[in-house]
Amino acid sequence: CVFAFNYTIKIYANQGKEEKAFALFNQMSECGVSPNQVTYTAILSMLFKIKDGVQVGKKLHVYIRFYGSFNNDVILGTSLLNMYGKCDRLCDAEKVFDAMIEKNLVTWTTLISLYTYHGERNRAFQAFSLLFLQGLLPNRVSFLTMLSACKDPMCLADGKRIHATIVCNEAQQDISIMNALVNMYGKCGSIKDALHIFHIIQQRDLISWSAMVSVYAKHGHDKASFHMFRNMQ
Repeated sequence: CVFAFNYTIKIYANQGKEEKAFALFNQMSECGVSPNQVTYTAILSMLFKIKDGVQVGKKLHVYIRFYGSFNNDVILGTSLLNMYGKCDRLCDAEKVFDAMIEKNLVTWTTLISLYTYHGERNRAFQAFSLLFLQGLLPNRVSFLTMLSACKDPMCLADGKRIHATIVCNEAQQDISIMNALVNMYGKCGSIKDALHIFHIIQQRDLISWSAMVSVYAKHGHDKASFHMFRNMQ
């Protein structure tokens, strides 16, 4: 049954055996088993790891669009969006996004992640702003993605705007977000802001300490970096 195929395909995918997963997918039609949403989502998620994966993805896209019953499925639409983006077809990814009738927070966050992945920081920020106009609120993944896009001093103002949004959405209790803020300020050249965030983290973990050590080291503050390293032990 389709459940057994899906289960095995996911196991192969999790083990990094994409070729075996895809071969099993091809066997489904030979066994008279029709793929479902779960099947397509699993296959689309791994195509960027397979040679000529984008060509396979295009064929699946055609089938989903014209022959399947999933044309307006937001999960499959988001999976197609991610597949094209990860296969370095950002233009095609945008076409999928624009054609989607329904878009949820995962869809928007995926688009933002793809822009960040391809170094399109300005477009990532534009998409992040449009997200609010759709009546959606960013989640943990959205914030982490946006913070990762701020990688140099020219991004400091943008990073501070994301920080303000995090505070407004009361997301500053999330340790992963706070650690990402320390990293962001460090990469953007503001040791003062990075240290401020570090000090207000109530339950610092190893990543918090390592982030601050890296910030000091990055900016040539070897003594402060070593002192921070000693304190974390």
